[in-house]
Amino acid sequence: MRRKNRERRTSKPHGLPPPPPLPPLPPRPEEWGDGFVICVQFSRMIDKTASFLRLDPQFNGPFTSDLTVFCSTSIIGSVVYGLDGGSVCNDCDDNCHCFRHADFGQMVPTWNITKQLLCHRSSPKVVTVKNDLYVFDESGIFAVDDVNCPSSSHPFGFLFNPTQQCSTKLPFCEFHTVGIFDLVVAPVGQNLLILDKQTQVRYFYDTEKSTWNPFDLDGILDHIAYIEKEPVSVPEHNTIYWIDRHGDIKAFNWVNLTLFEGPIVGFGEECIMRGIGRYHKLLLHLEGELFCLLWSDPSATLHISIVRICLDIAPDTSTYSPRHLTASVIGCFCYHLDSPINLKATHLLR
Repeated sequence: MRRKNRERRTSKPHGLPPPPPLPPLPPRPEEWGDGFVICVQFSRMIDKTASFLRLDPQFNGPFTSDLTVFCSTSIIGSVVYGLDGGSVCNDCDDNCHCFRHADFGQMVPTWNITKQLLCHRSSPKVVTVKNDLYVFDESGIFAVDDVNCPSSSHPFGFLFNPTQQCSTKLPFCEFHTVGIFDLVVAPVGQNLLILDKQTQVRYFYDTEKSTWNPFDLDGILDHIAYIEKEPVSVPEHNTIYWIDRHGDIKAFNWVNLTLFEGPIVGFGEECIMRGIGRYHKLLLHLEGELFCLLWSDPSATLHISIVRICLDIAPDTSTYSPRHLTASVIGCFCYHLDSPINLKATHLLR
């Protein structure tokens, strides 16, 4: 691993322990601040395992794990929790029945394993609400919660409490299927937004009352259905944000059901925006109006941009027409990697 302006380092063969941390790098843009430390989950194109980087002054990593590219991760504090899935996942596969977790607040994170979960997940979706992990499955058809159904032990969702090491099945939901790999799950305050265009599933799950509440999004469902990766939830804004397939920023206020969208400006070259639309990309909230945009390209470069996103809160008479947002780049830097990667997830450690 090296910063773009560092001399090239000779990487060790795949499978050996990672090299020692690099010495401190030159200062980042002032807008980055002193307190932002990011954990980036990725997979290399040469294998099928999940690896992690810690974007801090030493740019530590990569840290390998026992997780595969099919895993889903979430974070509590500085501890990253990952749950595996994939076509090989079954009732006898321990990797799909337990969380792997590591504290990325440590210089060298060590992976540990939790107690066995309620059931395995073929295509897991894991999100955090307060200090609980909510686990869902986007593999398509799931069991109807009925006493006559022998598979009712495999519900659509359950929560896992890491402190007590116990799983609890979520209550019965009225929908029985979700589109394969189309499920969106995002924490929105005390609720979870459950959205799937393919099967018209549109619900809030209230984590405090344990109730499923449908809502109407007929007018803007087409706009929010094509969310790539996972949306970024910002409770203080009552809004989720994401970057679409074209590289534009979109946002959805879950209180007044208002949609916002706008292009990213400030890169200086139009070709960069066209490239972002093609490459693997992630969005992360830092604080206030500051976000971090990460993307990787075929030249094995990891790009990091600091973006300020401002929503247009002026009244709009149109019910379903998206309102404007301003997304301005205020700082950029990048790293050269030893091989191309696929970005999977990113988490703010502090």
